[in-house]
Amino acid sequence: MKRILLIVSALFFSFSLASAQTDYVAGKTAPQLKTFLTLSNVENTALSTWAGTSNVTTLGTLTTGTWNGSKISEAYGGTNQSTYTTGDVLYASASNTLSKLAIGSTGQYLKVASGIPSWASISVYTYSTITADQTATVANFYWTNKTSTRDVVTLPSSATIGDRIAIVNDPTLNTGWKLAQPATTKIYWGSAATTAGTGGYIQSTAAGDAIEVVYQKNDGTNNLWYVVSAQGQLTVN
Repeated sequence: MKRILLIVSALFFSFSLASAQTDYVAGKTAPQLKTFLTLSNVENTALSTWAGTSNVTTLGTLTTGTWNGSKISEAYGGTNQSTYTTGDVLYASASNTLSKLAIGSTGQYLKVASGIPSWASISVYTYSTITADQTATVANFYWTNKTSTRDVVTLPSSATIGDRIAIVNDPTLNTGWKLAQPATTKIYWGSAATTAGTGGYIQSTAAGDAIEVVYQKNDGTNNLWYVVSAQGQLTVN
């Protein structure tokens, strides 16, 4: 009799435990089950259709994919540039600001003025023989060949630092040349200087006289040119 009671008690305990375990899950709604399993923030959405979220605070290492978002600012490691051409140059135009310098032309070199880079052309002379008065073009080497009177070559009214002009009188002629000035312009030759404006000039005195001048700057009043090479006894006025 005792053995029968023990068997019945054991069966009842097993049934009660199974019922208790089943009842612990059975009858719960989906929201209740999510709460019970601490899955309250899980949504039944396929990753392939998930639009994403603006609340990501931690991101691991990205190894693949294509960036389709807006430009990343310089402060976060971006360049703030969206398009490039082969040869473009990035430079710091201000604190925490990157700018792009578009590629220059073949033969140009990179120069810096006031901390900002730019492309510039190497000054290579174009040689020409002239027989009439004219305003000079920078990077020109003039052979003056006026047969009856002095050939007058006038400096341009504006120039860029480093611009050069050269004049040589035909050695077979003694008519000579005169390097004239427009308004607000001066030419320095060592310590000597021309009169500012249209009244100033430098001119040759004999056949074969030559001069080469280079533009430096505007001093606030005049464009300043400097003689860097000269041949002959030139007259400075």
